[in-house]
Amino acid sequence: MRNTLHCPAGVEEPQPSSAELAKFVRDALAENRARWRRAREDRRFLDPVFECLRILKAHAEFSDLPVEDATTLVQSLVPSFWNDLPSETSLGDTADPVSAFLDGWDSVQSPEGSESKLASLIRVAAERVAARPLSSKRFGPRLAKPLYAETRAFLALLEELQLEFGSESFPLPQKLAAEILGCEQTQISRRVRIAMRFGLLRRERKASRSHRRAAEYRFLSPHGSGSQVVE
Repeated sequence: MRNTLHCPAGVEEPQPSSAELAKFVRDALAENRARWRRAREDRRFLDPVFECLRILKAHAEFSDLPVEDATTLVQSLVPSFWNDLPSETSLGDTADPVSAFLDGWDSVQSPEGSESKLASLIRVAAERVAARPLSSKRFGPRLAKPLYAETRAFLALLEELQLEFGSESFPLPQKLAAEILGCEQTQISRRVRIAMRFGLLRRERKASRSHRRAAEYRFLSPHGSGSQVVE
């Protein structure tokens, strides 16, 4: 539904022209390519269309469209749309951008700018982790057991957050993380303790209720190469 909050009563918000929409789609493609390249440089997984989908779904003309209508619209606005997307993941695996678009459209729940920056980073990190295969040995043999499967996914999320924050520590509000991941806050606390016990996470600053500040952490590579883990 198009936002009409800033329009006079009974007056529909003007629809963007085809030229404006086409420019928006081309800009989304360019930003998607730029983020994909950064992910490739960081050796971080990103499929060919993920960021493009988030940007497109933030626009009122795309937000409520079923995937079939969305594909028709982008092709009509930018005929070269599919050719302008990468044909592989950021890790070099061959990927079909059309299939990635069709599969990913309904699964993107965090359009660009739809929530606080930190909440969006956590949600996007979780979506990226869910979209990729995760080796049981990624974080070392001690965490390769089946009982640590959820912990490994959580560690992959922490790794994504660290890559987003670069050399800085990152805040991790446990209640917010639990809401986004659909679990109890006690589960987040437990996984944080496990990550710290195995030397993969270090708390850099304690939480402060008086200052309403979440604890800050730094993800540590099990391979001793900074915050980045490469399979």
